[in-house]
Amino acid sequence: VRGPNGETPLHVASGMGNVSAVKALLELGVDKDVQDRYRRTAFQNAINGGYYDCANVLLDHG
Repeated sequence: VRGPNGETPLHVASGMGNVSAVKALLELGVDKDVQDRYRRTAFQNAINGGYYDCANVLLDHG
């Protein structure tokens, strides 16, 4: 499932700082490296939003 700009649920969760949703999505096996229409990843969304806890979860996931 993707939004109008190609964002995935992981993009949205990380961009809102929702650590539990990020963890749940990663446990389901979503690809953390998918880029949206603007070539942004979920990690970049987390960093841009100042959600470093989400960024660390994404980094720790490999």
